[in-house]
Order: sequence, then structure tokens, then C-alpha cells
Amino acid sequence: MVWLAVTNFAALLNVPESDPLTWILPSVYGVAAVIGVIWAFILRAGQPAVYSLVGMGAKAATAQDGI
Repeated sequence: MVWLAVTNFAALLNVPESDPLTWILPSVYGVAAVIGVIWAFILRAGQPAVYSLVGMGAKAATAQDGI
């Protein structure tokens, strides 16, 4: 499904195939995903307490601080 979306990105954006936008946007999405995964591994290794609270909401984070 992802491959189909990337190969037909020009049709999704309604731009010609030769437009640089057809490869710039998918590559930006890919780079953002890779950076996010790397950030998650760094956070997990460096701050495991913070990593365990990610996605639990503001109450979980403030309860940890004792506020």
C-alpha cells in the first residue's frame, strides 16, 4: 500500500510526473520517520523513565513529578 502511494504520489498531488514535488514530499516523510525512530531509541536508552511515560498523557507525567 505504501509503495503504491509513493509511486502514484504525482496523481495524489495532481502534479505532472516531471515535477520535483513528486519525489521531494515522499522523501521528507521518509526522513521524518527515520529521525523519529532514531529519537525514540535515543530517548529509550538515555531516559527510560521519560520513555515509559510517552503516550500516557499529562497526568502521568505530572504524577511522576509529584505535582
